[in-house]
Amino acid sequence: MHRNIWCYGSGFLVRAGKCVPCSTAYRIHVRPRSTRRLADIPKPKDKTEKFRDFEEPITPGELMSLESLGKINNFYDKLGKLIEPDLGKSSIESEAEVNRNPELGLERDILEISAEISDDKVSAEERRALPQKQEVEQNPVDLAIDRLKERLSEKGLQVSEDAISVMKNKFKTMPKGVVLKLGGAFVYLRESREDWKGILTHMRENSDGFNGLSPEEVNSLFMRIPASQRSEILRQFEKMVDEAGIEKGVKLYNMYINSCADSHNLSRDTKHMWKLMDQMKASGIAPDMYTYGSLLKGLSKVNDLDSMEIVRMEMNAGGLSLNKEMYTTILQTCIKTKHYDKAIDIFDNMRLMAVSTQPDAKTYSAVILAHVLKRDIEKALDIYEEMSKGPFAIDPEPESLLLLARGCSRQSRYILKGWRFIFQYHQLQGDLNHNVIEVMMHLAARDGDVNFTRALYNSSFQGKFLGKKNGIVSNPGPRMLNLYFTACSTDKGEGHVPVSQIDAQIRTVRQRVIDMFEYRLQGDSSSKVPPPPFLPLKELHGPDQIVNECEAFLNYSFLLSKQFVRQEIIGSFLNVLLAREDSVKRFEDAYNRLTFFDNQGVSADSQGVEIVEEPIQAAVESKGQLDKTKSLTTAEIEARKLAVAIPRDVSLYSIGLKAARVFKDPEFAQKVWTERGLYRKTKKFANIPYKKRDAQDFEFARGMVSVFIECNQLKEALAIVLSSKQRFDWNWYYLKSLYMAAGQIGDSSVQRVVLELTGKNPNRVR
Repeated sequence: MHRNIWCYGSGFLVRAGKCVPCSTAYRIHVRPRSTRRLADIPKPKDKTEKFRDFEEPITPGELMSLESLGKINNFYDKLGKLIEPDLGKSSIESEAEVNRNPELGLERDILEISAEISDDKVSAEERRALPQKQEVEQNPVDLAIDRLKERLSEKGLQVSEDAISVMKNKFKTMPKGVVLKLGGAFVYLRESREDWKGILTHMRENSDGFNGLSPEEVNSLFMRIPASQRSEILRQFEKMVDEAGIEKGVKLYNMYINSCADSHNLSRDTKHMWKLMDQMKASGIAPDMYTYGSLLKGLSKVNDLDSMEIVRMEMNAGGLSLNKEMYTTILQTCIKTKHYDKAIDIFDNMRLMAVSTQPDAKTYSAVILAHVLKRDIEKALDIYEEMSKGPFAIDPEPESLLLLARGCSRQSRYILKGWRFIFQYHQLQGDLNHNVIEVMMHLAARDGDVNFTRALYNSSFQGKFLGKKNGIVSNPGPRMLNLYFTACSTDKGEGHVPVSQIDAQIRTVRQRVIDMFEYRLQGDSSSKVPPPPFLPLKELHGPDQIVNECEAFLNYSFLLSKQFVRQEIIGSFLNVLLAREDSVKRFEDAYNRLTFFDNQGVSADSQGVEIVEEPIQAAVESKGQLDKTKSLTTAEIEARKLAVAIPRDVSLYSIGLKAARVFKDPEFAQKVWTERGLYRKTKKFANIPYKKRDAQDFEFARGMVSVFIECNQLKEALAIVLSSKQRFDWNWYYLKSLYMAAGQIGDSSVQRVVLELTGKNPNRVR
């Protein structure tokens, strides 16, 4: 006969009718060992589904098998949900049976060991019976296991080795004092997720909190908490430390601040970091390098560059110098906040200081990124040469090679060097992913190789190209579509031959990618992406094929996701029409269909100008007619029904003006000019910084002058110059083309005005 029940409040075995952790008394029902159940608790009045029986018990044959751990973990997950203080409401009836045999069930053994650990009275008696040396060496877990083994061996039973292993793994990193207080909270240390909020609450309510623990034990306990939970329980932990009167040292403060830096709620915890810093200083504790490092890490995540500068100055005032990691953190924050020049200055300081602050591969990658984003590829290449061949030569990070390749794509003379970086990356990494394909598309697109870019875009849909299952993986996204449109809109002239068709190594890769082109892509049953609308051709020839496929992809993307309805995509498509169409008609149709004038804040009769009709309303009104148009694809018809359009902004007005110049259509240019004048009165334009607005206005005015020059309307071009001469600096650089055009048609009056405006000596004109 054996007496034991399970307390529903603490989750521990009750001994002699009383639960030691929570002091709850129970009636004891004695049963034979073969029929004994885990709990004999008075049934609640209102049974709910929450208190149903657990899963079937583990069979005797599974008890010592590691394969049974999955069932046991599931058992504990359910059990923990029932007994957590915030979930349980009243009495809990647990009918989970424990099969008793010479090999104890793992779940029963773990609870037995936990109960032994939490039994302070028994532990004290047994400790007094132990030799002094053994008392020091043996921790509470080992003591509880030995006690349980001895008690069970008298009855011919034994504790399972799996249970011993689980308990030791859970408590192996915890100091002795913490283990004694954690006994009743073991149920919160489930395998699926340790609930440290519940553990701390249990310790505070049942084990007198942190009273009796040393500062070292408190530090060890905080380190034992998973990093992902530290910021969430930080205030609770701080309160328990203060209630116990435990002295806080620099180590504990550092862990507090670092947990704030790693928080998922940075807006809340960055403020708490400063509060902790103030507490440290008020207590006479000087922050050390680890303190400042954690502080800089947290500030970097919220891009607070000003506060990082304050930290740096405070360190200098305290006689502390930034180390390499701190410099790199500040440098990366400068890049994220687009302070590229400041990032470069920090990098230069690192090189001139001690050997310990010499940049590493990570720092070099960051400053290369700064130069690439600054569009200074020459300087980025110089930095790479210094890194790989200088006195402190180090191997580059693979990502820095991709950055350099992308930077090289911006200038035609560096395209070949960009491909060399791609090959070097492949030698280091050996893998091909979407990032590599995207950079390859940058190089091919900027070089005007439409079919190579198209084949790369096609490959990004294919799983086999990336070493995955054949079929459609997913849609590559807006950036790759934008690059495809960029390639289709890049016109290098008739005599241009792309680098990819000259260099033998690149030509081999190009041909291989084109040979792998699949225009009949089909997704598998699990794919949610419909097949892309590639024309059934390995390569495109002629502007009509290019424009038709681009328009099909535009409508396909709009149907696929709203993330494609953005200025970059629509602007790139309009540029394709600019480069490939012969007249303004198709461009103007797309311009009015895909964009509209947002007249918010502007009256319709402002200055007597007619507002352009919004294409959304036009698309809805013409819905019935579009369905009968055989020349339109199904995707295009459906996309027009969706009335996809975006409000025009400065960049779209610039594209419209460029179209008027390319197609030599002054009437369309006048429409764009007039509407942009109204746009300048909107709230959207007013929110642009003044200097940027002024620069955009000057650029647009120069564009209008270029349109009239192309159309041989020199008087109109000169009128724009004269009307804005008080505002803009019309120097010779901007007006030389107007002067030369006037000379070609013999208009000396325009030439004379241009010379007067610019102060140019006619004898020095070339």
